[in-house]
Amino acid sequence: MTRFLIRRLLNMIPLILGITFISFLAMSLVPGDFVSNLKLNPTITPEVIHQLEAQFGLDKPLMVRYFKWLWGVLHLNFGFSLQYRVSVTGLIASRAFNTIVLSLSSMIFSWAIAIPIGIIVAVNQNSIWDRVLSFLAFFGMSVP
Repeated sequence: MTRFLIRRLLNMIPLILGITFISFLAMSLVPGDFVSNLKLNPTITPEVIHQLEAQFGLDKPLMVRYFKWLWGVLHLNFGFSLQYRVSVTGLIASRAFNTIVLSLSSMIFSWAIAIPIGIIVAVNQNSIWDRVLSFLAFFGMSVP
């Protein structure tokens, strides 16, 4: 059992690296970034644009940027939000409590609906209630 768990945990490493790389690649392929918006402003000189690209690492190859980003994520440094002008880690932390409250309340609400439906369906197998409630349960799971 222990060997199985260790093997599964070791299999997660390349999977997580692959998922993060594909996500990073997809975000890199999106046209435009904050520097390209500044290039449209005639009052900003090309030297300032090159300085900003160097500051944020946009002049580096994709793999260098990915590993730099991954290193920052492993150290819980998610960067700086240019829109809010604060650290992204602080931004996430400021909203974490509301997210946890919303998640817990939706989980309790789901259980309050699912447990009675499960009991009714189990007691009344192959009845009209079984079919209707099973349909509504599957419909409710697939809609979101």
